[in-house]
Amino acid sequence: MHRLIAGISCVLWLAVLVSSYRYHIETIPAAQSNLASIAQYVSKHNGLDAPHVTPINESAYDWWYFDTYSNDLKYSVVVVFFNAPATGFALSGAPANDITEAYLFLSVPGQPFLIQQNISATEATVDYAGNGASGDWKGSGFSFTGEPDMSEYTISIDYPELAYKGTLSFKSVCASCFLQVFGDDMD
Repeated sequence: MHRLIAGISCVLWLAVLVSSYRYHIETIPAAQSNLASIAQYVSKHNGLDAPHVTPINESAYDWWYFDTYSNDLKYSVVVVFFNAPATGFALSGAPANDITEAYLFLSVPGQPFLIQQNISATEATVDYAGNGASGDWKGSGFSFTGEPDMSEYTISIDYPELAYKGTLSFKSVCASCFLQVFGDDMD
């Protein structure tokens, strides 16, 4: 009987742990919307890395931005996952019918923009739980996977048309301090 109760306690504890992270999937079409966008200004409602603007119309954008530098600061990689028409975010350059794009920037000594490439996607899906998120820009070969506590992110690139293939992994060196800085009363 004691084992049964211990087993039930363990299962209930695990269920509480799993349910403590809200898990959602949002699909973002490649074409901009004609509807009014609704912006979420308080990150704690859906998590820090969840989509915060829906739908994306001509004056709105949402993005996930990752960058890294080598220890000697000579090499850098920037990957940006956009949901943005050019009218909503000037650097996007995306037409109204193709707002889901991934951008890759690679800098090496002597060539600050060795690669500066935008790649269109047919749609994007963003899964989010806790404060983290994972995204797949379908048809582009670009995706990212994040942990609910934002402790790790991995970006995957597999775009054979330009022979781009690889992964970037980020591991947090400190705990997220968003709520510690701003507190829980940001309504």
